[in-house]
Amino acid sequence: SECTDQCGTGTQTRSLTCPCPFEDLSCPAEVATSEDDPTLVSVHAKYPVSRVCSGVACTWDISDWSECSNGCGPGIRLRVVACPTGSDANCLASPDDEKPVETEECTHCGSSCQFALSDWSACDTACGT
Repeated sequence: SECTDQCGTGTQTRSLTCPCPFEDLSCPAEVATSEDDPTLVSVHAKYPVSRVCSGVACTWDISDWSECSNGCGPGIRLRVVACPTGSDANCLASPDDEKPVETEECTHCGSSCQFALSDWSACDTACGT
């Protein structure tokens, strides 16, 4: 069967049947390990019906950045970064990979920024213009 997970670790299964042409006979529960080794093992040990599989590397689910926390000047903005399997390791394709950042500094000069004017200074000449 297909791997149960599209990314990360999942399970694959297959069926094991033993069609016997004689009604009174059934297939053995144990079989030889190999032609060279007559040691008996269970049929399911020799012919497993499930195994662990790996889908493709998972990709991060990343939300949009939030607005800057300060409407005027330096602040912080946030976003959510998550691996769909719940395990960040499944989204890290190699040991050198890093999870994308969830916070960063921002500077906003929006409508809440306002000019501040001081009073006029004294005139720098004593007479004239």
